[in-house]
Amino acid sequence: FTPTESAVVAVVYSIFIGLFVYRELDFAKLKIAFYQSAVLNGVIVYIIGFSGAMAKYLTLEQVPQKISEAGFAVKGPAVYAKGHLVIFSSAGVDLSNGIQALTSDKVKTIAIANPNVAPYGREAIAALQKAGIYERVKGKLVMAENISQTLQFAISTTDAAITGKSLLCSPAMRSKYAEGRYWKDIDPSLYTPLSQSMVILKKGAGNADVLRFYNFVLSEKAKAIFRSYGYDTD
Repeated sequence: FTPTESAVVAVVYSIFIGLFVYRELDFAKLKIAFYQSAVLNGVIVYIIGFSGAMAKYLTLEQVPQKISEAGFAVKGPAVYAKGHLVIFSSAGVDLSNGIQALTSDKVKTIAIANPNVAPYGREAIAALQKAGIYERVKGKLVMAENISQTLQFAISTTDAAITGKSLLCSPAMRSKYAEGRYWKDIDPSLYTPLSQSMVILKKGAGNADVLRFYNFVLSEKAKAIFRSYGYDTD
């Protein structure tokens, strides 16, 4: 079971128990519960959707850099980490040849983030072009909305994906999808690693907590955390 499927089973079980075993739940109360759940989930989906759109805007428009150039920042932009690309497959594709593995006849579909809205997708296209295989694989490409969705596609639908390394470096993902067998780094000379940067706005200049957080993100302790999740901090 996926977490979502498990949740559905738990809800159905709870409703059954409430209605027919303990009889503390009736259809009138159930209607109210459904309504309240819909309102709550609607708010959550709205927040997630807005934050996702805002994140895309901040990234595509290079907002930290522009804020600094406009004189609204007192520190930065400081690059604290760089994201890298990997090829991933849960379909048993041999990844020993690196990105060239995507040209295999066994690979019918490859998920990448939409290069028009996602920097990781843009760099995925660049890597394919520089590796000299874009024309051979462009008919296999399946566009995802973002880098996270590429991994979801590769786990459930597509034969392979070009996705972000950080998505596969959590303890849970490493234990399930071992490096070498399920994923492999793409040579960073084939693309430009994705810089993650930050600034301190003038409004936050006098805030000691803001400065402490800024300095922590740039500290060796924070860099060790970033590296453990697949980011480059050099």
